[in-house]
Amino acid sequence: MYSCINFEATGKNLKAYRLKANLKVSQVQDVFGFMYPNAIYKWEKGECLPDLTNFVVLEDIYHATLDELLVVDRAPEYMMEGRSERDDLSAVIGLTKMSLFLFIYGKCICRG
Repeated sequence: MYSCINFEATGKNLKAYRLKANLKVSQVQDVFGFMYPNAIYKWEKGECLPDLTNFVVLEDIYHATLDELLVVDRAPEYMMEGRSERDDLSAVIGLTKMSLFLFIYGKCICRG
């Protein structure tokens, strides 16, 4: 068994952070330029998750980090002794952000 993202709990978390930021769904919709708010409602219901690029935007508008927004169910046998869940998640998020940076940086260089 491996660790995995809990979609339902993450959705509830996204809604809680939106409310904490005192934002309406329509305001988040405007930030993303979505014609309809359906995607945001699906995120908050846990039916699907934002892609990584959208999570980066959510970090900014909700004033939260990715590891605060995501809820990860950890498999106990997967955990290394002496490490916390936050340590493991922070390492994964760090690598993900670095990959995203390199991808975007590579695109910018290719465009000249």
